[in-house]
Amino acid sequence: MPTKKILYTSVHPAPYIDRMLEYLDNEYELTVIYNKLSDKYKQWAAYKWYKGFTFDDLSLKQKVQLIKESDIIIISGWASWANIILIIFSWILNRPIAVFSDCPESVSKYSLLYWFKRLFLFKIIDYLLCATNSTKSFYSKFYSIKADKLKVFPYAIHFSNSHHIHVSNENKANELEKLRLPEIFISNSFYRRKGYSIIYEVFEELSRLGLLEKFNIKIAGTGDEYDYYREKFHLLSPNIKLLGWLEYNEYINYLNNSDIFIHASFFEPFGIPPVDAMACGKIVIVSDGVQSTCDIIENGKNGFIYNSTDWKQLVSIITNIDLKSKNIIGKNAIDTAKTNFSYTIYSKVLRECLK
Repeated sequence: MPTKKILYTSVHPAPYIDRMLEYLDNEYELTVIYNKLSDKYKQWAAYKWYKGFTFDDLSLKQKVQLIKESDIIIISGWASWANIILIIFSWILNRPIAVFSDCPESVSKYSLLYWFKRLFLFKIIDYLLCATNSTKSFYSKFYSIKADKLKVFPYAIHFSNSHHIHVSNENKANELEKLRLPEIFISNSFYRRKGYSIIYEVFEELSRLGLLEKFNIKIAGTGDEYDYYREKFHLLSPNIKLLGWLEYNEYINYLNNSDIFIHASFFEPFGIPPVDAMACGKIVIVSDGVQSTCDIIENGKNGFIYNSTDWKQLVSIITNIDLKSKNIIGKNAIDTAKTNFSYTIYSKVLRECLK
């Protein structure tokens, strides 16, 4: 049987997109088109992305030919005119179309965009690949999309050797018993919805309680509010280190060397870092606005979850964590991540879409 051909579009290259593309490349004949090659908030310098074209690299004739030759077209980052045009051409040429989406914020039902999507765009596509269960629920409720069109298709997560993670976490637990300060790691861009106002309230309260100095805290990320919070955190404690932008390997190293990972976004359409942290067996603390984890975290079992606007809840979780339970929580977190973000999910969903 000939190998099926997939045409896949993405907004820009990214390590977490590459994980998905590498799987697809192993199973199918894959062509990738990017809208652009860089992003304002994601400025990898040492990262070599999966090979692909940009929309500007290809003539209209070449794009049409790729559509004709493909067994399915998967559109990621579809909310651009380039991708909408690609969807329309795929529909005209009668090629199967799957649109990938994480969980968007609501659009007014009185807007033209809402009705364009509901009455036209979502009618002509064959499948909507939803990054989370909450994404699936959103589209079902908000756009009345039929259940057979909606498929849960999460971002791919890289799983390190579980035995290595377990040994590493055991070693870190032993170090904690020898009075090493617990390491808190945060990796999130600095703009309003990322929840740094809550993080600051929490750290300020921990400082007032005399507990902030009991942690080493490292924060990775850049963005519009970076300078503002750099000054505020600097005045609060020398134990808070802002790392700025990290290359992917640096990010993974900091993640592996941490004990606790916090993701405080008021709303996060998906949320890659907390799932990475779960896959690394860390104690993960997330707000209920993070869509990748809001349905899978069980307090005290595989991590901790709190109301995104309630900083006192987050203070309570941090001050009451029993770090001796890290190995148990970490193992449960790895198991949960494997269940919900395994490559086998893609295999099953794509087989259904390519029937």
